Amino acid sequence: YAADMDPGEMDGIKRDAGLFAIISDYPPQKIERGPAERVKTQWSPIGTIDATLKVNGVEGDWILDTGANLSCVTRSFAKKLGLKVSEAAAQTKGGTNGLENPVHMAVLPELDFAGAKIRNIVVMVFDDANLNINLGEGKTYQIEAILGYPALRALGAITFTKDGYFEAGEAGDGANFSRIFMNGLDVLVQGQVEEKKLLFSFDTGASDSEFTKKYFDAFPDQFKGLKTKQIGRASCRE
Repeated sequence: YAADMDPGEMDGIKRDAGLFAIISDYPPQKIERGPAERVKTQWSPIGTIDATLKVNGVEGDWILDTGANLSCVTRSFAKKLGLKVSEAAAQTKGGTNGLENPVHMAVLPELDFAGAKIRNIVVMVFDDANLNINLGEGKTYQIEAILGYPALRALGAITFTKDGYFEAGEAGDGANFSRIFMNGLDVLVQGQVEEKKLLFSFDTGASDSEFTKKYFDAFPDQFKGLKTKQIGRASCRE
């Protein structure tokens, strides 16, 4: 169907094919549940929700990111964790620049998180510079690890509490939870604004919220008196 696709679609398929070729022999992700545990979270200097986790005896801050299609680590952090990084590399859009970057792959054998053991978590391994954030005034912030959607999805129902904790457990009847939907690999959640039910992208790795032009046109009163400014954006996505 190449003739029916635009260049962007073809590039995406080529990136996916290269990545899947590397991970095709990796073992499937599994989860073993134990008693539920609350995990303390904190805000990072770039506005993400982080949890300090100990993995393979190595303590580090992990971004809890529903918007990341796969989990990510830097090359130096992968070395600390003792991960076997693939020799082959695929091309992917990711890192802080949102451009094409070579990415290697690895498997995290086990993660103890929120009362569960998640095994065989596939992670993308980026060069450190690709996950280094420029804060301005000569300051930078190094992202070391991102726990992506596949690992969070395995936990079932997840909760980010107002008092700064992460909880997970079986979904049950869902009476006290919001259902999520998938748009490709993007997580959506239903919300209500002025008696209108809308679908919102649910990205806990984003440092702020974004609204489309369609939302702006539907609720103009919410934006009265606000000034505009230009910003840049990037993501860690497969």
